[in-house]
Amino acid sequence: MKPCCFPLSVAASAAVCLFSFGFPVPTAQQREELLRPVDSVADPFAWWMPDGSRRGTNAVLEKAFGWGEGDAVRALERLLKEELAEPEGGDPDAVARILDAIRLSGDMSVTNTLDGLLFSDAVPFRPELFCARASFCGLETGAFALRFVGALPVKERAACYAAAIPLMGKGEGRVTRRMQQVNALLQECAAAETDAGAAMLLDRGLGKVSVWAARNIRRHTAARFAEEPGEAGDYFRALAAEIGPPLQPDRDRFWTELFEPPWDDGHPPAGYMEGVRKWRNSRFAQDYGMTESEVVRMLEQTLLDTLEAENASDKEKMFAACLLSSIHWSGDTFSTNALEKAIFADRNWNRDGALAAYFHLAKAGVLPLIRRVTGNKDKFQWFDRFLCYQHLANSSGSENASYSDQDVSTFLKEAIAHDEENLITLDRLLLKTDSGWARSGERKKLADRLASGQEGNEYVRGQFSRVQKEFGNLNATEEK
Repeated sequence: MKPCCFPLSVAASAAVCLFSFGFPVPTAQQREELLRPVDSVADPFAWWMPDGSRRGTNAVLEKAFGWGEGDAVRALERLLKEELAEPEGGDPDAVARILDAIRLSGDMSVTNTLDGLLFSDAVPFRPELFCARASFCGLETGAFALRFVGALPVKERAACYAAAIPLMGKGEGRVTRRMQQVNALLQECAAAETDAGAAMLLDRGLGKVSVWAARNIRRHTAARFAEEPGEAGDYFRALAAEIGPPLQPDRDRFWTELFEPPWDDGHPPAGYMEGVRKWRNSRFAQDYGMTESEVVRMLEQTLLDTLEAENASDKEKMFAACLLSSIHWSGDTFSTNALEKAIFADRNWNRDGALAAYFHLAKAGVLPLIRRVTGNKDKFQWFDRFLCYQHLANSSGSENASYSDQDVSTFLKEAIAHDEENLITLDRLLLKTDSGWARSGERKKLADRLASGQEGNEYVRGQFSRVQKEFGNLNATEEK
């Protein structure tokens, strides 16, 4: 579908667009262009991000109308408020079109308008507003659900749930980002719900198409409402008998509830790993009555316990790798304590992964650890040391570095004198971090020694033979 399709006269008539309080008031023709349908192209993976499929269309329209950046969304908010203020509460088709355009604009600032309307005393189309708001909860879905349950009467909540449940689909076919967003919000509402009847409505809807059916929080919910009278109490008593009491966390549930499956094709989108890790940690914490920090501490201790096993199987090694990845992307700087223990553990099949996680989380003070690693060739492989050199050079000059550029240069020069497995890497990093290295006598002596063929492999000799020639060419140029 093309980003937009409007007659030339629309662009030419931009000057007649009216503004009120700094926000555009679209003409009838501009309104139609703003509400022209656009298909969603958002993938379902990073569901906590709003769907921005309409951003390109809005940008084209803003330029054509002579508006500023973001004015299309502001105009849509105005249209929504005006429609809902109509004597009969607005036209259902018009409200649906406006909300769809807002949802696909992907602008988180609309939450102020949506919340103002959703939580007002007597707003028409509250269920429709609730469904649209699901697309803007992000990773704070739980906080919004608590607010929603606490602010509105149960009758209003039930109407919103009934409208949202069909949007999750039927558990088959293509999954969309909106399905994921609605699913996530309804699970949080089910966990937060205080009314047994509303909780029953949600459980019935979620149980057919959602992982809710297998979650531990569902067991808690069933136990919580099992003593209620009436139909809802009967429902949850039967459910509690069927699925059993709440469980305690165990290693088997890590695979399905905490670990993120490998990304099938290339690399995940920017920010995906951080987002999905926060979501998994918060959901696990909710399931087992923990805080997110406690989940991370549990991951750390499980990793250290796993590394103590002798003759680890391939599955145990994979388990440890998944733990490391989970700690890495949890973003908790306190994890550096456990990671340091893992780095220097007697048994660790993934020291480079532990180092990568440590460097990702440690903001300063890494030089002492790097010295310990690079000085122990018996425990650490060449690639482990390579990671240390690379991290030190890349962080040189950053705001968080607790060492000077001179410290880095001195350390790398010390390393190149004794780490024969990383000679080419160290030379390249010194060229990057030390402006005087390229023509230094130290580099020339190193090149002469390594190019002579007395030590190093063929690749190293070839590389430093080229360096030796650079010095020869430099001397010839200076003599001229």
